[in-house]
Amino acid sequence: MGTGSLLKGELELNGRRLVVMQQVAKTKVQDVLKQNQADKLAAAGKGVDKRNLYLKKEGLLNEGEWIHKEPALTSKELEQRQRLYIQKDKALKASPNLSVSQTRIQLRNLPRKDFLEPELKELMQTVVTACFAAQNKPANNRKALSKIIKQVKILRDGEKTTLDDVGNVEKIGSGIAFAEFSDPEYALYAVQYLNNMNLTTRGLIVDFSLNDAQKLRMRDMRIEKQREK
Repeated sequence: MGTGSLLKGELELNGRRLVVMQQVAKTKVQDVLKQNQADKLAAAGKGVDKRNLYLKKEGLLNEGEWIHKEPALTSKELEQRQRLYIQKDKALKASPNLSVSQTRIQLRNLPRKDFLEPELKELMQTVVTACFAAQNKPANNRKALSKIIKQVKILRDGEKTTLDDVGNVEKIGSGIAFAEFSDPEYALYAVQYLNNMNLTTRGLIVDFSLNDAQKLRMRDMRIEKQREK
């Protein structure tokens, strides 16, 4: 299990010590949200962006907004991000049921070993704590953190396994994960805070995930039925 902490500009997670750059101020986060939305709406000539398309590029191709700008992206890394953006844009154009989530993010290039939901939650807590600091809020309220971080999920590798602490076989992580926040402000902060951070030999790729309207309706129906029981 890892231990996450923010001390003297460093983040220590699972024995990995990382330099944490200057935080994005709350006003800057809000300005980016508003400006991106305004630019998208102006280009589309529409008054409402119900599918949050203004966020589709966020985290993939706008490295000027990231905290961890160094090391600079290699041409291979940039090509990968461009491919991911093209795939996302193509999916959104192909299906009107898809939208860009404002609160759920996708992470790639995470460690595959010794990094599962507990470690991912610690990383998200570090992000929210940094956001609190940027807003001059107290950061020692664990209950507040748990309400902000609604869900974390690591996708497992379909074939590779390892042994846990007591000898049980478990699937290792695939390096891909999702995290959901209670408010768009924290999700955007996480995208800007985590992109290009090195937890492995490759920088993290973090962007807003896609929502499927039909699947969301089915999920809401299941939740409603469970409440009725």
